[in-house]
Amino acid sequence: MHITKPTSVRLDEEMLEQIDSIASSSHRSRAWIIKEAVSFYLDEKADLDLALAKLQDPSSEYVSWDVAKNDLLHSN
Repeated sequence: MHITKPTSVRLDEEMLEQIDSIASSSHRSRAWIIKEAVSFYLDEKADLDLALAKLQDPSSEYVSWDVAKNDLLHSN
């Protein structure tokens, strides 16, 4: 069981309206939308940090964009 702790954050009115609109259309609470957004950000940040670390490591192997794009376009 995860222990959750309350926190607060100040958001401008426009952002809150967007969050409330998403919450309403998805039948979720404002808190759920914010928690999902933070979770998504943390996952993306971890992926970015890993990619940057690999990019800076001279012994890391990587695939060029041209090779990756070709593989993605012809992967059926």
